[in-house]
Amino acid sequence: MKIIFLLILCLLGQHIIAQTTFFKTYIRPSHERAFSAAEMPDGGYLLAGEIRQTGYNGTNEGYLLKISPLGEIVQEKYLNPGNSARLCLIMPYQHESASYLCIGSSDSLAGDDSFGNKIFYGLDNNLDVVYSKFFRHQFNYLTYPWQYVIENDTIMYLQSDNNRINQSNSLSSFVDVAKYRMPFDSLGSYAVPSNSVACDILVKSSDSILDLYVFPSRRRITLGKNLNYLKTSTYPIEFSSNICTTILDTAGYLITGEYSNPYTGLGQLGCIKLDNNDIPLDSLIYNPSADTNYYAGARENTVINGNYIYMTGFYNVYAIPFPYNYNPSWVSVTKADLDLNMISTHFYGGDAQYCPYSIIPTSDGGCFVTGYSYDYINNLPNGNYELDIFALKVDSAGLITELPEQPEAKAHDAIIFPNPGREMLNIQSGPQISGAVFTLYDMQGRPVLQQNIHTSQLRLQTSNLPAGIYPWQIVFNNKVIESGKWVRE
Repeated sequence: MKIIFLLILCLLGQHIIAQTTFFKTYIRPSHERAFSAAEMPDGGYLLAGEIRQTGYNGTNEGYLLKISPLGEIVQEKYLNPGNSARLCLIMPYQHESASYLCIGSSDSLAGDDSFGNKIFYGLDNNLDVVYSKFFRHQFNYLTYPWQYVIENDTIMYLQSDNNRINQSNSLSSFVDVAKYRMPFDSLGSYAVPSNSVACDILVKSSDSILDLYVFPSRRRITLGKNLNYLKTSTYPIEFSSNICTTILDTAGYLITGEYSNPYTGLGQLGCIKLDNNDIPLDSLIYNPSADTNYYAGARENTVINGNYIYMTGFYNVYAIPFPYNYNPSWVSVTKADLDLNMISTHFYGGDAQYCPYSIIPTSDGGCFVTGYSYDYINNLPNGNYELDIFALKVDSAGLITELPEQPEAKAHDAIIFPNPGREMLNIQSGPQISGAVFTLYDMQGRPVLQQNIHTSQLRLQTSNLPAGIYPWQIVFNNKVIESGKWVRE
């Protein structure tokens, strides 16, 4: 009986760990960004990125952050310290006694010229380096490994950005893809011969080809598996910034990115489903309010977990001078089925500027998002532009449960902005509360505005209201699900 009881406790403990959710920002005086994440066997997460320990004006070092299933910091690790370095990708890996593979780059610091390497680190569960491999990259360019595809656990295709640091070079930036036999022999490379920025790399299971997606020209460069050039085309959807491609099944794939609204010019979160002949089959376009951008996540913004698609984006952002906006933004997590029927959208944050960089599926059916944030409220008086890493873990419903007493950690069904405002009040909501009622009250508790929420965004005229503080609430199925105060300037 004791053995059975212990087994039940163990299984219960695993279930509790797997269902743990959180939203945390790791605020510190150093300057950090996270670009990629991997789930660990104990339910924790490993984040890869960069750190400048002296703040915004320091030198980048490669940075690993291990957090527990509760989101607490367990371990920090610096790779290639003392050099200009960054860690761009992290993934589970089983070669040469390693449990994880981390891909990054390192550059020399002295003189006007730069010499650098792409670096592959094999890490054990203690984050100790069990092996490393260095490949010299283009002289006087910083390289940023961006996306990868692994075939049959033996071949890796790695797409990278390369940015000029010396004016003697003609190209300001270019994209390359390299082919490696794991672990790790270089088999060849191909460079896109024009100024371009990496978006993604897609290998279709039905073809012996791979497609490189680059920005801003909306070009798709098709290569053979040996990196021989085949053709250049324009990818079929008019996304106006970075995109992410995701294999849906053997018959098709997804493209997720920022779709430019032809009427307003503002960005909209969009996801297009295509077959293997690149013919659009379906779409999901998330329309923001008339004066607000809605960007897709910066690198990996879409994952499939079981029968559901999860997309991340960031809402209420200005492209210039991003990320140093002095207004609140929100991280969004949208859940859809495989036919792109939207199930829910939740918003997190509203207390800083956020940029999600990576989303991964989790073993409990949910997802994990990481990236960086800019605390414009506390940084603004000092002019200190340092960034901080955030980590967001949601369950299979896109929710955070058992919240700490942090208002920004709540999964919002709807957000109200700008706040303070003057002429307009915007309501952005998820489809899960369609039919809810928004009510704005004066300080005596009398309704002054009321609106049924029947679309994802509403824009209410408030120019006739006097300056002051107005409580508000949203009622859905006879329950108050959101409330707050709005300030009319």
